[in-house]
Amino acid sequence: MIDKPDSSHTLGLELQGKNLKMVQLSLIKGKPKLIRLFEFEIDQENNLKTQFEKTNTQDIESDDVKRLYIAKHDFKDLDLERLTNTNLVSTCLNGTQTIVRSLEIKLKKERDIIAALPYQVEPILPFSYENGVVDKINVDQTADGTSLTILAARKDIIKQHIESFQNIQIEPEVITSESSALVSFANHFVIPNPVYFIIYFANLHITCSLVKNGKLIASQTCFLKSGLENTLEIHVNDVTRILYALSKQTRGVDVKDVLYLGDVVKNKNLVTSLELKLNKNSCSLQPDLNFDLSTVELQKFAIPLGLALNTLQSTENRINFRQEELSFPNPWKHLKKPLGIYLVLGALLAVSFHFFGQAYLNVYEDEIKTEYVALLGGMNKPYSEFENEYFLKFPSEAKNEYGEITPIIELSQNDINNRLNFLYKELQSSPESFPLFPNVPRVSDVLGWLSNHPNVVEKDDLNDTKNPLIQLESFSYTMLKRPDQTKKQEKYQVKVEFEFNTATPKLAREFHDALIAPNEIVDPKGEVKWSSNRGKYKTSFFLKDKTIYPSTRL
Repeated sequence: MIDKPDSSHTLGLELQGKNLKMVQLSLIKGKPKLIRLFEFEIDQENNLKTQFEKTNTQDIESDDVKRLYIAKHDFKDLDLERLTNTNLVSTCLNGTQTIVRSLEIKLKKERDIIAALPYQVEPILPFSYENGVVDKINVDQTADGTSLTILAARKDIIKQHIESFQNIQIEPEVITSESSALVSFANHFVIPNPVYFIIYFANLHITCSLVKNGKLIASQTCFLKSGLENTLEIHVNDVTRILYALSKQTRGVDVKDVLYLGDVVKNKNLVTSLELKLNKNSCSLQPDLNFDLSTVELQKFAIPLGLALNTLQSTENRINFRQEELSFPNPWKHLKKPLGIYLVLGALLAVSFHFFGQAYLNVYEDEIKTEYVALLGGMNKPYSEFENEYFLKFPSEAKNEYGEITPIIELSQNDINNRLNFLYKELQSSPESFPLFPNVPRVSDVLGWLSNHPNVVEKDDLNDTKNPLIQLESFSYTMLKRPDQTKKQEKYQVKVEFEFNTATPKLAREFHDALIAPNEIVDPKGEVKWSSNRGKYKTSFFLKDKTIYPSTRL
């Protein structure tokens, strides 16, 4: 969907007062990888001054350069316009600016849920549906319907958020919620946990979220009062009260784990007091070689990391408050380059298909010409003789502009097709005929073949004599089939049958093998019969028919 964009190159931004954190990620071989990490300070004129940059320098080949380094320099060294144009920019509203509610809806189809959502969320929002933007997370399907987590924000607050970034020349493409970004961060950096709390410490507020099976269930926020040391007990009580309220959403399941994120070092005393008060386990962050950040850095940059992870490709349950009239004004920005590449590749593919198609047609046309010449040869019509015959019928087509016979290589498929039609009409108009003279071996041919066969007569080259190996006792030569006026499609078939005897069965067996082996007399398609009785052998076979019939000329 265009209102739920994603990309393989993302930029997560978190703005708290005058402090801006920025994380750049890329999807490499299906896994997210940290490219650069920034933290800025905004002056009174809304200009940015870099506090520090942490860059992945894995591709730098130097033993003296660490893979991650921290550098202090001015903001002018960073090409922010190129960075935002090549990466999908994602920001978030803080916990005090969003509403998170749970909702049970008696529908299961996504299309029906979206259609009924405006009427279902109206009673649970503190403002009218028209004055806000609502998004959802599908938590689970029950027997009666679907469990949802509803996230909503007022349109005027979203507009103020957009303007605050426009003042520093940044246009956010995706605006999500703080709690949603925290869940995206935890899903990547926390060992899978069925249910746990996230407590995030910002400059002026604390956001507490309940996560179940990797999905946001509920979230509440309380303000940090000035003079932390004097109000430490108040903050502990506020957080304890919020966690107690959130735990009711787990329906009797005891939540034993808490993940502390944000400025944990700055709020160390508060964290220690909460650990004593809550008596719950602290979730540990699992390392990722593609990020190589310390635990403190992961906690501090949890929001921008979660925002960048949330908009990477294949991420589910993305939340985006930039909808309807607040939609990103240039939704195709990140698709221009892929579309350009797609069009170029499509054009190259079309050109390739064209050339391959032409090559195939040329080969196919050469095969047609070869078969055409073979056809003329089978009909005893030399090419030049047929061209002259065709020229008499079609003077304008048969010869070229110089009056010469067109070479076969220059004929097109249409030219060959016209000549084939001419041949067909010629054959149709000629009287139906059949061969009167068979081209099959005669009696003398068969007897001559037998008299010189090595399995019938043994030759003595020294004395120039022949010793018969078999003795013929009877010989029969019969023409079984032949074409005539009533059977013009019939073919000549001659059968030879004779009896003989031999001195040994071995000689008879060798002669039988010679008959079924390929030779110039016996038709391999016909049956060779063989029988023996008291030293006498009888065989029959059919002779090869080499007669050219009218039907075989084509």
